[in-house]
Amino acid sequence: YISSIGGDGVTNNAGSGDVELLTQKVFRNPKPYLLGVQQSPVLTFNIECNSPDEITAESMGAIQRWLFGKSEYKTLSIVQADMEYVHYNCFLTSPQITRVGNMIRGFTATVVCDSPWGWSYPRVTTRTYAGGTANETFTLINYSDKNYYEFPQLQLTMSSIGGNITLTNATDSSRQSIFTGLSGNEILTIDNERCIITSSTGLKRLGNFNKNWFRLVDGENTITV
Repeated sequence: YISSIGGDGVTNNAGSGDVELLTQKVFRNPKPYLLGVQQSPVLTFNIECNSPDEITAESMGAIQRWLFGKSEYKTLSIVQADMEYVHYNCFLTSPQITRVGNMIRGFTATVVCDSPWGWSYPRVTTRTYAGGTANETFTLINYSDKNYYEFPQLQLTMSSIGGNITLTNATDSSRQSIFTGLSGNEILTIDNERCIITSSTGLKRLGNFNKNWFRLVDGENTITV
């Protein structure tokens, strides 16, 4: 169990959303110029786990092999009602074994995440249009704690006719992502965050795109296809 053996139950852990200030000092000007901010510090927090029963040295060895000394990020999910949709990609570092009366009861560690926040599990929105034409407006809600745009992944599957697709985000100053001249039954996969387009035809489709990568602003986004 994630718990605390001592103290009054009051803990202070780091929250997400901290920022690093990018400033420039000028000689004889006491006020630095703010060039911008970035959410660069990754989320770190302490964790303490204990068992109501004694843990043998053999079992603690197995626990440590399972949790510590990994070579890549692992998923931490906390079984708690208000966190069931959240997980962390992290390392557990600086392990310390907790003993009470010379009996092993648990351990403490530091959780070092891969980002300034936890992650929600992927949410998929699907829209299907019959007859080879689409004309719909719907709402997508971006819950991210990121203070910049969210760039979701897209997969566009064309009808047997092929043609053009325009995605307009009215909330983002009516920004349009436009794809033209697509083939019939073509499947286009767009990684907007890394700016990668992959076509099932094997053709390079960057030239069929207006270079406005699809993105979401914070909160409610009104999308027209």
